[in-house]
Amino acid sequence: MAKCQVRGNMVIGIFGGIGSGKSLVLDILKNDYAAYVIEADKKAHELYEIGEDTYKKLVELCSDKILNPDKSINRKVLADLLYNDKELLAKVNSLVHPGVWERIEKEALEKQKEFSYVVVEAAILPDKKYDIYDETWYIYSDETTRRKRLKESRAYSDKQIDIIIEKQASEEEYCRFVDRVIENNSSPEQLKYKIAMAMEDIVEKKKSHLL
Repeated sequence: MAKCQVRGNMVIGIFGGIGSGKSLVLDILKNDYAAYVIEADKKAHELYEIGEDTYKKLVELCSDKILNPDKSINRKVLADLLYNDKELLAKVNSLVHPGVWERIEKEALEKQKEFSYVVVEAAILPDKKYDIYDETWYIYSDETTRRKRLKESRAYSDKQIDIIIEKQASEEEYCRFVDRVIENNSSPEQLKYKIAMAMEDIVEKKKSHLL
């Protein structure tokens, strides 16, 4: 499949639950389309850095037991703390998520000037559909496939997978939010073909809007 050659300076949102194959989608977009990738998890980690307002608020909320000896946040300790505490998780999310989406939007708009394709990847859905996206995708894999991948790649137990899936958006919520569903239950070659078709489609739509 030939690469898309039309330059559209597009921003594409990639959403989906754990085990759906978003990392493979990002690799394809980076390798085949020279896309600049922004990952929501990494933006969240930036907010955990010493000196950030979010860092200070997290320590106030969770106490210094989440800190390493050098005062940096121990993300594993924080994750363990939130594992079965839904109320605390909701409070932490309300602190972190707005800052994550603010940074994503700022970086996407900046990088859109340099790159033909900017891709934003996240498992969480924002509270609104930002105007920065030319299109949003839901990477869909059935639950059996997702569980198999997570057990093979991360050695997760069924209980661990249950808890993670419960905390993420449902299939219906993802579908309501996005413009396009990319199914990823088969081979990487099939996924690559589906992405190529989607890229050609959105480039044509972008061209028609410019005419």
